[in-house]
Amino acid sequence: MALLSNTIVSALKRDSIIPDVIPDSADFVPSVLFSIIYPGGKEAVLSTELTREETLGTRDYFDAYGG
Repeated sequence: MALLSNTIVSALKRDSIIPDVIPDSADFVPSVLFSIIYPGGKEAVLSTELTREETLGTRDYFDAYGG
């Protein structure tokens, strides 16, 4: 789990989620990786870039446990 956690934190820092959204000083340890599936089947996970048009409408959320 530590490797996955370190990978997620690295990606969040690369995409400036840390420190823009989550303070760098926070003792943040991710417990799951989740994705968002938009209408039309576009999926967003870390580092995914989608256009505004691709993200309109209701989204489905999925975590690593399928829920």
